[in-house]
Amino acid sequence: MPRFATDPQVGDRSGVAFSGESHDKAILTAHTVAQLQLRSPLVVLSACETALGEELAEGVLGIGRAFILGGADAVISSLWAVNDWATGELMQMFYERWLDSSHTDGDHIQIRMSVVDAWAETVRVWLAKWKGSREEIYAILDSQQEPYALDALGVGELQDVCYKKICELRRQGHLAAARHLERHMRTLKGNKKEYLDPKYWAAFSILAVPPKDPHN
Repeated sequence: MPRFATDPQVGDRSGVAFSGESHDKAILTAHTVAQLQLRSPLVVLSACETALGEELAEGVLGIGRAFILGGADAVISSLWAVNDWATGELMQMFYERWLDSSHTDGDHIQIRMSVVDAWAETVRVWLAKWKGSREEIYAILDSQQEPYALDALGVGELQDVCYKKICELRRQGHLAAARHLERHMRTLKGNKKEYLDPKYWAAFSILAVPPKDPHN
């Protein structure tokens, strides 16, 4: 196995594997990444265990740290083996929120929302999506039942209550409210509570450089 140059700031045991003719051509090492001159606001390493590395007193020496040294402003990487489908959905939600906060100024993209803020918003929306937005449903139902009584209902029972309310709203001509409740009812039907488990969304860590003070 070929040996690669050791960088005391990133170690010599981390890299990104690509398909290649030989081992040394297939591996982009942390040492090589640290020598790059990137001008990137973000690098995402969404594969499994990309946040791992050599744990020393100075912190974790690995590929994430190498990208920061190579010029990236922030790196998102994973601490454990992640689910492919859930990770794809999570990253799509993140990019939608982060990129929606940006605008183009000539040849430069100005990012208005920080990576940390965009990720926090993504996790909040992710959990709300799989939770089924019961609070929204309760507000539309405007039921005389107390919220804790509705909480005790199973998904099927709550759907029955929603269906009766949708019919009532349609009879009263409140079509927009009926459609809104119907969307939330479908979310309940497709609810996969397993994706609330932290193993699907909590694997990712963010390594970022402090924002520059515009006054300095």
